[in-house]
Amino acid sequence: MSTSTGKPAADPSLAPTDEAYAAWRAAVAAVLAKGRGVGPAELGAEPERRLDATTYDGITLAALYTARDELPEAAPPGSWPYTRGRTTAPGWLVCERIAGGDPDRTRKNVRDALAAGATAVWLDEPATAMVGEVLPALDPGRVPLVLSCGTDLDRAGSALAALSSGTGTLDACLGVDPCSALLHGAQVDLDAAAALGARVSGSVTALRTFVVDGTVLHEAGASDADELGAAIAAALMLVRGLTAAGLEPAAALAQLDFRLAATDDQFQTIAKLRAARLLWARVGEVLGAPAAAGMRQHAVTSLAMTSARDPYVNLLRTTVAAFGAGVGGADLVTVRPFDAAIADGLPGTTPDFASRMARNIQLLLLEESHLGRVRDPAAGSWYVESLTEQLAERAWECLQQLEAAGGYADAVASGALEGRIAATRADRDADVAHRRRKLTGLNEFPDLTENPLPPGPPAADGPYAPRRYGHAFEALRARSDAFLTAHGRRPTVFLATLGPVADHTARAGFTANLLASAGIVTIDPGAVADDDALVVAMRAADTRTAVVCGTDAAYGERGTATLAALRDAGAQRVLVAGRPGALPGADGYLAAGDDAVAALRDLLANLGVP
Repeated sequence: MSTSTGKPAADPSLAPTDEAYAAWRAAVAAVLAKGRGVGPAELGAEPERRLDATTYDGITLAALYTARDELPEAAPPGSWPYTRGRTTAPGWLVCERIAGGDPDRTRKNVRDALAAGATAVWLDEPATAMVGEVLPALDPGRVPLVLSCGTDLDRAGSALAALSSGTGTLDACLGVDPCSALLHGAQVDLDAAAALGARVSGSVTALRTFVVDGTVLHEAGASDADELGAAIAAALMLVRGLTAAGLEPAAALAQLDFRLAATDDQFQTIAKLRAARLLWARVGEVLGAPAAAGMRQHAVTSLAMTSARDPYVNLLRTTVAAFGAGVGGADLVTVRPFDAAIADGLPGTTPDFASRMARNIQLLLLEESHLGRVRDPAAGSWYVESLTEQLAERAWECLQQLEAAGGYADAVASGALEGRIAATRADRDADVAHRRRKLTGLNEFPDLTENPLPPGPPAADGPYAPRRYGHAFEALRARSDAFLTAHGRRPTVFLATLGPVADHTARAGFTANLLASAGIVTIDPGAVADDDALVVAMRAADTRTAVVCGTDAAYGERGTATLAALRDAGAQRVLVAGRPGALPGADGYLAAGDDAVAALRDLLANLGVP
């Protein structure tokens, strides 16, 4: 899917010869590898390929991009195919989600948000039900408005009536979302929804009926390409309904907004938003209405990437996500509060504080970092342009496959879409479980000093239920919290450290970090003179489980004797930090790259943690 509309790529005749280029890449790869701790012997015959990464869409990310990766320059912002932006307007709108309560409180929340820097408002479902009462708190001609009507067409009709009674140019979306409802098996009257869209199209300027919510797919585990491909397929279903209801293609396209997830992979987020506009532009071209195919994008920071543990880390995650969304060209950006993953918010933290932090993240990016002053600043980056192109290609392939399955609704009903998402979710879960994907505060650098969280509501079930990336580790921590509540202490393991600190500290640190991710406390005696002293230290630790930590040489010299001493001291289970076979006679091993979730589940069970 070419984005070529501007100047051609650089003249290849000016590039170095293939032999010189290959030698240069190999030399650079060796330098990069050294920085990552990869030795020359591990690089192999194609050293630059050794450092490649692969996304969940099967896209290869190279460690190095050069002028040979350059693509033709895309059209400027505001021009078809809109890769570089739907408009030439600088920056983006800070869209704050307002929770509904009583009308007075809701109006106050809207006024407070706008006074504090929000430039657009998103009303949740309860607040949408009272939109007529909320409107006096804002100027619809100045403040874009996003509603959440879902599949409640009566509510959408009431909202339409309220919005139509105002004056000025209205920029709003009713938020009718049949696509998400279909994912959860709801019955949706698509003909009635299309009729409402036709009515809206002919009544109020700049009012849209539908939102195509890709974040629902993302939270269920979809890859970026599948989120985009399925979102476009869902949009096509709505466009077909609107044209069947009598709208021209251009008018039908104008009735749709898109909501997409922004994650802490900033380059992936930038490329995803650019690719989404390219895809929709292609749809508009096929329908004969290219000028109407500028995708309105509402980017929302991912809930799946957040953690209920060490939640302040989410401030960093959402900052990077907001950066990617803004640089990627989103029209509106909503940053979720840092404690959004915790039911009822972080204890001791007010909702106002969490909302203020979320809003200020964007204000800092816009008003202090001035990110909005340059439209599409990533344009021309060999990496971003290549990733945009490849992501668009993969998403288009997904769209074609869903269309071949009968379209969005049939693909959902048959399980074709579910299968794609489940495969990606399984791959991601495996990466998190093996700690190939690091989640600070969960599977890396957990903080056991933080207060236990109150039990949240039961996790939603079903193939499209939202799942956070670290859900398995959060479940382990919840088991430890319950044990702490019942016994007044957390499950504990003794570290049998062999030799001086310099010899055992690497594996002792690895073990302590690993076990803490399941809420297990480790007792580290430090440098211990001999096995007799180790036995004394273990008995004082008041636990029947130990992990031997030392060098492979120490395991060979004194490991067998240490195992015997620990068992004599009452150890019922002795594990070893190292690869299987490092110390014969051990009850198990803890090693980097293993399935940490499975190992920790087993360990908790052996420690008597339900």
